[in-house]
Amino acid sequence: MQRFLRVFLAVAMLAPLGMIDASAAGAASGTTCQSLGGAAVLSPGLPALGSTAVVRPIISLSGAKLGGCRGPVTSARASGKLRFAKSSNCTRLITQITANIKVAATGTVILTWNTHTTSQVALTLAFGSVSNKPTLATLTGTVTSGLFKGMKTTGTIEWSLGTTECFGGAPLVSAAFSGFGPFVMN
Repeated sequence: MQRFLRVFLAVAMLAPLGMIDASAAGAASGTTCQSLGGAAVLSPGLPALGSTAVVRPIISLSGAKLGGCRGPVTSARASGKLRFAKSSNCTRLITQITANIKVAATGTVILTWNTHTTSQVALTLAFGSVSNKPTLATLTGTVTSGLFKGMKTTGTIEWSLGTTECFGGAPLVSAAFSGFGPFVMN
């Protein structure tokens, strides 16, 4: 009993001095964010329907935000770049995702949390990965550094094109996206 009291008193005395970091315990719990949205720019753009040209674009996130997060954070801004794993065009992309064939893009995304901390995530975006739902794509990855390091990430987004992109003869150069389910880190 005396040993327990000594340890308890030592911990109680060190905590106010900042020698025990309570935030580490909070970080271990991860977070779940209820909203996710933004825009993506493709460079070069995917050639329009009917074109035989193919490219391997880089997807740059712009204006992406996570919100309604639970745990040690409440929101984040996201930036980063993902690259298509294989060359494609609008015809291939639409044909593959409507046949439930995954079209992947991988890269790194930086989340800047409302607490001014960051998480670097090695992320895979997979179009055509939700059966019979061509406008849905899954997000999977691992936090490689920063807050939540080592945790896995999952989410599903719904993406949409402009009225002329792919179908109207123009290349696919941008897409809007929003969360279709929670974005989870655990």
